[in-house]
Amino acid sequence: MRMIWRKEMLLTNQLKNKNLFSTSEESIVQYINDHPKEAVAMNIIELAAAAYSSPSTIVRMCKKLGMSGFSEFKLKLASEINSFILNEKRIELDVPLEKGMDQKQVAQAFINLHFQALTDTFNALDYEKLTQAARLMMAADSVSFFGKGPSLLIAEDFQYKLLRLGFSSVCETLEGFQGASVRPNKLKRVAVFISHYANSIDVQERMNELRHYKIPIILICANSYSPYQKLATLCINIDNEESRIKLGSFSSRTSMQLVCDILYGLIFESNYEKNLACLVEYETYRNGIRAQSK
Repeated sequence: MRMIWRKEMLLTNQLKNKNLFSTSEESIVQYINDHPKEAVAMNIIELAAAAYSSPSTIVRMCKKLGMSGFSEFKLKLASEINSFILNEKRIELDVPLEKGMDQKQVAQAFINLHFQALTDTFNALDYEKLTQAARLMMAADSVSFFGKGPSLLIAEDFQYKLLRLGFSSVCETLEGFQGASVRPNKLKRVAVFISHYANSIDVQERMNELRHYKIPIILICANSYSPYQKLATLCINIDNEESRIKLGSFSSRTSMQLVCDILYGLIFESNYEKNLACLVEYETYRNGIRAQSK
């Protein structure tokens, strides 16, 4: 299968795909993978010499990655390796721990992993899609959230934040109830799917039902090859290479949580004074209830 690379995909992930590059390009890719900071500081002549290659081969590699040339390639790579600040190498997503780590090293591995995920996600944000998604949600009478496992927790958190602003929103947590919530009603609705892989039969069935009822769908996922992207009205894809064999959904969860927090922030910012007043009113009411119960 031919791999199609999008410019918003992380270069550090693209450079791991050996099938993408020719034999003459492999030495360049290997050098950049082994010495990313040094490569960013080099000009094209210096990199060609260090990798035992030629400037024309480097330019060809850059264009294969969707870049206009070496200058754009260096700028994008430099923005990504900012995530190395807390560590000299990128953290392995599936198993971020190494055998024999002490307590401090375990803690450091996780802070590095989360920082890396936040930086990678921030560097690849599509602000136009985020704005479109926020507008779809604000234009709806009700927002329906869908998710399973760790993604469901992110969906519930998003729903709770919207409820505090006075938005009508639904997030069914029990198996079977999500299907029932798809049925049409008189409200103008939008559906938000939060899913790492977005490739299960459940996701497909829910999306097809929603499309049947002409309900707009926003898909937030970490799988650029999800077969159901085409079913969504709008897809916000997070470039994350976690596999199913992993210690936990640490990196993908952090990335998807950041995207949802940004969407919430855009919604809040759209009517700042009103939304701030809603929060104050909500917390004042809750504090009053607590005081009465004492």
